[in-house]
Amino acid sequence: MGMLNKLNRLDKENKIMAKAAKKTKSMEEILWDSANKLRGTVESSAIR
Repeated sequence: MGMLNKLNRLDKENKIMAKAAKKTKSMEEILWDSANKLRGTVESSAIR
């Protein structure tokens, strides 16, 4: 029974790690997202 619990725990940890890996963004994506948040509803062409 102890080995089954360890396998289940490892499976859960692997799923958490996989989910975290999917959430990582490139630096470019982070910068664009930040710029979009700061700009708000103003069109980018109106800022220039």
